[in-house]
Amino acid sequence: MSPPSSGNMNRKSTGSLHAFACILALWLAWALRLLLLGDKSIWWDEGWTVWTIRKGFSEIARWTAADTHPPLYFWLLSGWRALVGEGEWLLRFPSVGAGLLMVAVAVPVGKRLGGWKAALGAALLLALHRFAIRWSQEIRMYALAALFAFISVWALMAWLENPGRRKAAWGYVISTTLALYTLYLSGMTLVAENLAVFPWLIWKRRWKLLFRWSTLQGAIIGLLAPWFLYALQHMRTWSVAEPFSPAHYLWLWSTILTTGAPAYLERYIPLVAGWSLFALIVLGAILAGIRMDFRAKSEEKTFYLGLFLCCLLVPLGFVYLLSIPRGFLYTPRLEARYLLFSLPAFALLMAWAVKEAKPLMGREMAGAFLVLATALWVLPEYYAGRHLQDDYISIGAMLRLTRAEDEGVVLHTDMDWPVFAAHYPGEWVGIPNAQPLSQEWLDGYLGPLWERSGGLWLVQNPDALRADPGREVTRWLERRGDKVAAFRVGPHTLTLYRKRDLERKPFISQEVVPLFLNDLGRYKAGIPLHRMRTGDETALLVCGSEPASLILSLGDFEWLSGDFKGSLGCELFPLVAPPLSGRYPVMLRIGEKGTVKLGVMELEKLPLPQTYGPGEMIRTSFEWEGGLRLLGYKLGEGPYQPGGKFKLAMHWQAGRPEQVRLVLFVHVLGEVYNASQGNFLWGQRDAEPALPSTAWLPGQGWVEEWEVPILPSAPSGRYKLELGWYDMATGKRLPLVEPEDVAGADSIILAEIEVRGTTADLRKR
Repeated sequence: MSPPSSGNMNRKSTGSLHAFACILALWLAWALRLLLLGDKSIWWDEGWTVWTIRKGFSEIARWTAADTHPPLYFWLLSGWRALVGEGEWLLRFPSVGAGLLMVAVAVPVGKRLGGWKAALGAALLLALHRFAIRWSQEIRMYALAALFAFISVWALMAWLENPGRRKAAWGYVISTTLALYTLYLSGMTLVAENLAVFPWLIWKRRWKLLFRWSTLQGAIIGLLAPWFLYALQHMRTWSVAEPFSPAHYLWLWSTILTTGAPAYLERYIPLVAGWSLFALIVLGAILAGIRMDFRAKSEEKTFYLGLFLCCLLVPLGFVYLLSIPRGFLYTPRLEARYLLFSLPAFALLMAWAVKEAKPLMGREMAGAFLVLATALWVLPEYYAGRHLQDDYISIGAMLRLTRAEDEGVVLHTDMDWPVFAAHYPGEWVGIPNAQPLSQEWLDGYLGPLWERSGGLWLVQNPDALRADPGREVTRWLERRGDKVAAFRVGPHTLTLYRKRDLERKPFISQEVVPLFLNDLGRYKAGIPLHRMRTGDETALLVCGSEPASLILSLGDFEWLSGDFKGSLGCELFPLVAPPLSGRYPVMLRIGEKGTVKLGVMELEKLPLPQTYGPGEMIRTSFEWEGGLRLLGYKLGEGPYQPGGKFKLAMHWQAGRPEQVRLVLFVHVLGEVYNASQGNFLWGQRDAEPALPSTAWLPGQGWVEEWEVPILPSAPSGRYKLELGWYDMATGKRLPLVEPEDVAGADSIILAEIEVRGTTADLRKR
């Protein structure tokens, strides 16, 4: 037996090294997808998913048949929930697994295309890609659907290499069917596959193989038929489509593929330009045939190039056509998430092109540099945005623990009802956010619930202020019952109204105990957040039946002192993150029990926005109640046009820490009455400041940099810019105290602008 040649040994050694590097890429993908997995608040779509999976198997089928998505993901997640329970981290974990497997599938597919180097390049690009990471950290079906679609392409490649392999054929049929049962839009991949396969087989005159391929398509249709026959009876025609520019859509698509960023596209122009230039060079090298081996595997490479170009481009056209309003079924708005299906094809094409474009010196180094530079640019920004806030976590836990059996729950309004439902699984009634409210309407809507209940818990969010400026709901409840207790957590309030002369005993549910509660013997206490930024709000939840004094501290810093009454069973004590940085032990002294450790709180001191130097702003001397001062402002230059935006920078100085969340508003007031809104408002922006009011320190300065929109219907003419502050919870405006000519007013006129089609004049005050 002759010894192995040095060339074979080198190839084996190189292959082993690349295989090890692919394993490292998988570990990297795993770590990045687990990082801060639970540290992001549940949003609307995730909340709807959580609400849906609490239903039974048949009920999930009924609901999804009438909605926009098929049932498979919800069935699978419902089973997972039955095993492990609920929570942001637990329910997002299946998406982590799907995202990791998508990176894993890129290895054999990339190896088939261009060997270990292409496999490593594709796996590394997907592992570090912000968009792939983002949808691997959501309680949504997109990562799972993209995985099944990717496996479908992999199985197709295996079947075409050996059409006699039944495993490959069945793998293709099953994975494609699973993808379509997970997300209807997975049909984009099926269309792409057929656009590549049918012309190829016809051109090659492979009629028997074409018949087999058609049989596989028929099998997929047959497996989908039962669900579609059922769903078509329930599907509705509705639309949320919005106008969009094709040019902007192409920009969005290219930015998502190259950087993974779905918003603020202008920030990433240098990265997108670099990626586009690199892609044109390496893909052009392949298309021009530079050093490609067209002798042994030319047909196979040509087909694979066509297949992955179809997988890259079909979602682009498919999503565009789907978002155009039509008169049947569901028409979605343009959403970046649908473009996730293009991402594996992009990663594979780029990795394959880099490997094949051999005469291009430094191509591998340039590709690696682009991948790493992109990750270092966009990933820190992405993870900085993963920040868990106490939206309804404390309130939901409070209701689950202390709502008595004879008490109902009312959510006012139902604008963000899925988020509330995710944190509170019990029964509740929502006040419709678009419903004009009156005492007569409330008699018919809430009257039956009040009659069969001993009391009602009212949960109010910021939208209640917009929908109910006259406080119709609270007035209706106050006429019928007594306000027994009221709590505030951030912008949300929780109030209990009981029927008069109806005794209520302290109640603590023994069926459900939130994970964040610590058992302290006679008491239970806990804080739902473990990481907060300056000004963030949450609550200390305490349960027990005996009154006690409370002192909560962060190390040596006293965070809260108060009294627990014990009359309800549980109580909420609002907390605001102080301007500290670091990890602090959370210590609670309750009654005579002594001090116990509730956990560790990680605090992040909020960085201040930039300030402007002397002479860069127009100086002002406006002061609001509490010492809040506007030191200056800078208004962006025109033109000011209907449908456009103008920039406004404002230099603020805090007077005192506020106990309420304040909202800053800038209104564009015209001389012409706006009949569509019933006022003179032709543009506005209302938002919390970059430095939340609950985090203000005396004398602290910061700059707000805003873009204020002007309505497209705004007529030409002069407009006043009105500026002021109001309480997020009540809508009450903050009065001015200085200068004397505006003392007592609730707003100021900062400047005037002239809106025209192409020109603008500015008169500053």
